[in-house]
Amino acid sequence: MSGINSELNNKNELNLSRPLLIQSFNQTNQLLHIEFETNPLNTKSDYRIQAKSQLLQINYHAMTINKLIECFLPDRHHDLEGIKEAAYSIYIDIKHRTQFLVSENLKKIKDLDIDIDLQSIYFIVPEHGFYQSSSSIICLDLGRFMFKGGKKNVQNLEKNVFYDAKSDQDDLIYVPLKIQLENVQLLYLTQNENWIDLRLQEDSPSHLIKPIILTLDLGKLIHIENNKLPIWKANGEIHSIESNISDTRLIGCF
Repeated sequence: MSGINSELNNKNELNLSRPLLIQSFNQTNQLLHIEFETNPLNTKSDYRIQAKSQLLQINYHAMTINKLIECFLPDRHHDLEGIKEAAYSIYIDIKHRTQFLVSENLKKIKDLDIDIDLQSIYFIVPEHGFYQSSSSIICLDLGRFMFKGGKKNVQNLEKNVFYDAKSDQDDLIYVPLKIQLENVQLLYLTQNENWIDLRLQEDSPSHLIKPIILTLDLGKLIHIENNKLPIWKANGEIHSIESNISDTRLIGCF
């Protein structure tokens, strides 16, 4: 996806070479692949969900963002209240229906087969609002998101995952779910520093926030008619958050 170019050519027209706003690192593979299946034949699971995505780079371009904002500013010559009310009414209706369907389906689930692996998304905010190789930039790495569900995909669960578990029977009466977000980080890079290489390092002078890992283990009760047990159990963990900030880097960010 390309933005608009703020520079003009000799004919006072916008140049054809426009800045890239969104680009994938791997052009040969699909950017996003999703599979959803109910009652798959080769497993006892109620649902099978598989999703994979490729690395994605999003570049901030000040002029394009400003033009987009102008497009969505309300027109003073038109009354948009009626459209807003209708859109909000439709949104509320869809929201309530979705909540009901999700709630009812969750009650019936006995086992799941979930394998979601979404690669990192990088937000690049360049100096002066225009990205080029010689610019200083701030790189926000949202990290790799993984969601595993079902006994088949969640391996080697610790016995103490559920804080109030009384016995080893929990792994038989709960559907295990595991969510992990890894390598969330923030970097500030000066001219000629390669953010693609530096983001692979666990520590460097360019890291404002070093890579963080967040883990959440969930368990959904299979037979919810047993009201003596909690329907959901959860245990979360955030690894240590470390920052590396110098006065030079901090001033450069602003």
